[in-house]
Amino acid sequence: MDKRPYDLWAEVPSPIKTRLRNAFTAYAEECFQKDGILLKAYVPAQVGGNMPKEEYLKGMKPEDLPDACFLMDFGECSEATFAALAEKAYEKPEIRAWFPEVMAVDIRRLGERKIPETYDDLLREEYRGEICLIGNKKMPDPLAGLYMLRKYGPEGLEAFVRNVASFAPPSETLRHVGRLSNTYGSIFLMPPLFAQICLEKPAAKVVIPRSGALAEPMLLYQKPVAPAKEKVRGFFDSAAFRELMADYQMPAIGDNRFRIEKSCWALATEEELEIVFHAFHKK
Repeated sequence: MDKRPYDLWAEVPSPIKTRLRNAFTAYAEECFQKDGILLKAYVPAQVGGNMPKEEYLKGMKPEDLPDACFLMDFGECSEATFAALAEKAYEKPEIRAWFPEVMAVDIRRLGERKIPETYDDLLREEYRGEICLIGNKKMPDPLAGLYMLRKYGPEGLEAFVRNVASFAPPSETLRHVGRLSNTYGSIFLMPPLFAQICLEKPAAKVVIPRSGALAEPMLLYQKPVAPAKEKVRGFFDSAAFRELMADYQMPAIGDNRFRIEKSCWALATEEELEIVFHAFHKK
């Protein structure tokens, strides 16, 4: 696949793929009518380990990379191979938005135990076998594990992993929260877009710690020199982009309605993610 015609390559979560593609197309039409500049973007249908081999940017030559990329921090941009490639081709990446997670709590199943108020509470032994994460044991959502590793080291990470009971997507678990059919756990880490559904359930509660939500950074990479560099940048500064992200509770930078835990500003490294995944694999 020839990626060179694309001014923007965006690997983003499934809920916003179509909306982001449509928003950029509308923005591109405005740019063409105003300045005669034709912008093209590509949004892969799959992300992460599900992408076809030819859609991995890390396998390209620097000169063949798209002029700009919008990527999730835990994706291929955390790998050393891509980091070395990006250092040659791109400027330092910027965080332009967040993919946060909050705690949805099944109060019925939790019983007399205290409702967790912070992510740190999830290390407590009383929550052994009560935490449900997105993903699977082979490829678990690493966000909370990364937080524990950075704050408490390998021992803290292992304590957290011991408390994890199951892995499942919110589309599967939400209908069971607060019901007798819930066999997944009492504490679910999931994006607020899904967790807000729990607000309608009397036996459920959504917790966002005062220190802020854990969140995966969404990064913009740009080549130092590109024909449409400022136009692409303008899209990420636009009201249309900010409104899109706000609608899906993936706040753009500068959206102060959603507090993000300060440790999340440090980008993940390949070594950190390997430690987190290994801790789950040996469980």
